[in-house]
Amino acid sequence: LWACFLAQTWDDKELVVVETYVDRYSEFFFELSKKDKRLVYIKFQRPLEQDWSIGLKRNIGAHLATGEIIANFDDDDLYAPRYIASMVGSLEEQNAQAITLSTWYIYDRGTDVFHFCDPIAWGLANGRDHTNQEVRSRTYGYGFSYVFRRK
Repeated sequence: LWACFLAQTWDDKELVVVETYVDRYSEFFFELSKKDKRLVYIKFQRPLEQDWSIGLKRNIGAHLATGEIIANFDDDDLYAPRYIASMVGSLEEQNAQAITLSTWYIYDRGTDVFHFCDPIAWGLANGRDHTNQEVRSRTYGYGFSYVFRRK
């Protein structure tokens, strides 16, 4: 996550990490947040069966963020160095409030193969167009790719 953040070509950035943990929090982020003001690290100890939803954690992160534009990063995903620049460029070009990826790559650890994911093409191949609810949920239902304006 930190490496993907550092690699971003977008200069004016901060990373807000909202961590819940049972026994041990991330020493890496805890110590790094003392040294790098671009990192906001907040941790909450939670019982194993009472973790918070990803939505609540994202809402806390958005509340703590200081920028006008919020980009969600998931800790188990990789992001290309131009991810933020590309997404913000599209956001501004379309004069949109929010934007999300419509295609992406996924890595299958079992087969050691990358796959290209395109829910709209999948829908068309299965007789469904972009207005179909299942196609829409697959296209717009993944939080890892949301970039939005605060206002």
